[in-house]
Amino acid sequence: MKMRLCYITTFFALTILSVFYSYAPPFLYFRYLFAPLLISYLPGSMLVKIIFSKNENLDPLERLALSFGLSMVLTILIGLFLNYTPSGLNLNTMFVSLALLTVVVSVGSLIADHARKSLNSQ
Repeated sequence: MKMRLCYITTFFALTILSVFYSYAPPFLYFRYLFAPLLISYLPGSMLVKIIFSKNENLDPLERLALSFGLSMVLTILIGLFLNYTPSGLNLNTMFVSLALLTVVVSVGSLIADHARKSLNSQ
């Protein structure tokens, strides 16, 4: 549990830093490198961890496929929602929205994991 908390805290800090510092040329290349991961895997992976517990029979390949599929659906829904907001749909709003969604879902995953472990210990 402590190691998972360390990973999620590190991920949270890196996501927040990437939102604010990704416009300078050295950090801009990191955004190009990690954008496919942020768009196509991380939101769905954290959502799969919330929905399915470790005790359920879900193969790693099924988890991977669900992660990619849910990430694509979430990305499309965020784009659709941003299209109807006054700020519109552009690179900055999409990047910030995906980063915030991933952080919120990862915190939810951590809370769900803690709740499952506390229920199993009783």
